[in-house]
Amino acid sequence: MSEKQVNIKQILPKIASYCAYQDRCRQEVINKLETFGLESKQIEEVVLWLIEEKYLDEKRFAASFVRGKFNRNKWGRYKIRQALKQKQVQEDAVRYGLAEIDGEQYFEVLKQLVRQKLGRSKETEMFVLKYKCIQYLSGKGFEGDLIQDAFQEVWNSDQEV
Repeated sequence: MSEKQVNIKQILPKIASYCAYQDRCRQEVINKLETFGLESKQIEEVVLWLIEEKYLDEKRFAASFVRGKFNRNKWGRYKIRQALKQKQVQEDAVRYGLAEIDGEQYFEVLKQLVRQKLGRSKETEMFVLKYKCIQYLSGKGFEGDLIQDAFQEVWNSDQEV
């Protein structure tokens, strides 16, 4: 038995545990395997084993990532997509993950964020408020047309009261 095979056999339980603890993307696993000093061919073997054994699944990772960033951090689709791309997640997994977001819930969260921003602002001029809302929500990764619609809906409902 060569030393390389021993290393892989010793690493498999560690890397399986690493993946089982929390969903990981392929690049995170590769980075972790590199810290063990494996060569690229060995890394690919381990990654293939993790995929076959269902420890590593980029679509599952993307869906979990999207749910977390949207539900906890209130990030919009653009920011989530960008974060997944930085993690080098494949485009089909990104689309699969983003499909986790319900359109109606997305718009409700957006309106909630507009209300919060309006409630915290000391500005009274509608154009300044709208500009600040657009800046803030664009930074959170929401789409401009949806921000406009949400602002208008919230502004109109507040004016009726």
